[in-house]
Amino acid sequence: MASYTRSPLLVSPQKSALLLIDFQDKLLNVMSRTEEIIANALKLIDVCKIMGVPILATEQNPERLGPTNEAIQQALADVQPIGKVEFSCFGSDRFRQALDGLGVSQIITAGVESHVCVSQTVLDGLETFDFFVAADAVSSRTEENCALGIDRAGGGGAVIGSTEMFLYELLEKAGTEQFRAALKSLK
Repeated sequence: MASYTRSPLLVSPQKSALLLIDFQDKLLNVMSRTEEIIANALKLIDVCKIMGVPILATEQNPERLGPTNEAIQQALADVQPIGKVEFSCFGSDRFRQALDGLGVSQIITAGVESHVCVSQTVLDGLETFDFFVAADAVSSRTEENCALGIDRAGGGGAVIGSTEMFLYELLEKAGTEQFRAALKSLK
């Protein structure tokens, strides 16, 4: 019988990190589908914590745009968001240093705005990392800009999927202690 080797096109909990880009209320208040993207980000955080996947979060110009959304920040617990003024997270020295220390090759991405910070970050990082964009956990002020940002990231080589797709890829199988712990996030 042939041995099983998991596809590199799937998210692996051993190789991945979760990146939450700019989930700040001043931005979220003007986004489309705000409740949906917050709910999906919370699911991603929960399952990543269960699976031991490291999490990074950023804040765009926090002095002007304020802190991370309270529900997201509470779920993050001890994760301190990285403040930045660059649109691409890779423009921030602090971000690159934090990411370098994780030793991952895959980045699951959620955040705002899809056509600005999310797409620029993904496109900047694709030479070094495999990006997985949770399309139902990213947004922009308009649906058109959101779709354009997702399309641009996908056209550049990112894997576009849904929160649920990536959650099940991280979990890999049912019947485990981690799967049972994640059930509330899967509903």
